[in-house]
Amino acid sequence: MIYLNKKMNNLKKLITNVFAIGVFLALFIFSNINSKAQNIHQDIDSLDLVSCIHHFYDTICQPDSIMLGVIPPGGGNITTSYTISTIPYNPDSYVGNNCFSTTEDDEFTACLPIGFTFCFYGNSYTQCLCSSNGILQFDCTNASNYCQWPISAAIPSTSDPENCVMGPWEDLQTFSMANYLPALQYATLGCAPYRRFVFSINNEAYYSCSGENFKGQIVLYESTNIIDILIDHKPQCSTGWNGSYAIEGLHNATGTLATVVPGRNYPTVWTVTTPECHRFTPTSTPAVITWTGPNIVSTQNGPNIWSIVANPTATATYIASQTMACSGQSVADTFTVVFTYIYHHTR
Repeated sequence: MIYLNKKMNNLKKLITNVFAIGVFLALFIFSNINSKAQNIHQDIDSLDLVSCIHHFYDTICQPDSIMLGVIPPGGGNITTSYTISTIPYNPDSYVGNNCFSTTEDDEFTACLPIGFTFCFYGNSYTQCLCSSNGILQFDCTNASNYCQWPISAAIPSTSDPENCVMGPWEDLQTFSMANYLPALQYATLGCAPYRRFVFSINNEAYYSCSGENFKGQIVLYESTNIIDILIDHKPQCSTGWNGSYAIEGLHNATGTLATVVPGRNYPTVWTVTTPECHRFTPTSTPAVITWTGPNIVSTQNGPNIWSIVANPTATATYIASQTMACSGQSVADTFTVVFTYIYHHTR
């Protein structure tokens, strides 16, 4: 009797393929549980906010077991409070649909479709307003109306614009710009359940200043409800108009809660000369992951990895799903395990 005698890596390539289409931050572990020297192969997929589909390839040999796991992305379920972190400046292209058809000063847009349900300070929205003053607001009763420009109080405050992302809030305008249409644009990008709404401010002029302009983006992320504020550059108005004030942060619908980048609230005067990005992540409860599939022998529920060990006896599909509390949307990863038996020859 002669058994196939090949190195494990080559044998795996001949026998088994495992693949997944992932929407979580997906972790894929091969575990040869039946061998004395445990052979673990690990593939980790980062949450790529540009790519729509993630594929994984791995191999197991019958009668091995397989460990499958997911690391849910940050944010998601609870949006009553936020943490701030600094991440690399990596903007989307400054292109999209024009926010306005004419030059504007101190105006909100009409109601714009976000493209998905977004949760902000405990409420859910499918529309928003962009403005000529660096504000993205979730109150459509202000559609096409005046956007406040005087800044005289720190947030939170009922005297400041409410229910909004200030990215930052400052006095800007397009009426002095020859090419004003591309200055303010919006777009919904990506694929469900991780699309993103991008409000781009592309070198919009300051009001009553001497040629200074601002460039940056506000990004809303589907499912995670994360918010990014990206700033390419933000000078100080050379004439001191409006005190050169600007506020960068989040402000709830009643003017009672705010999450502000340190040092960027009224009355501090600040500038940005090196491109940067601040990320606002909802402070959420631990994820609840539900697994389905045959022959699951054990489950680990966090705190860092949500995983299962399974002993499939044939080609099998495993699904890890999570329902978001605010939007009610369900997201899921699908893992398909394909394998064949190890054959041997006799003569």
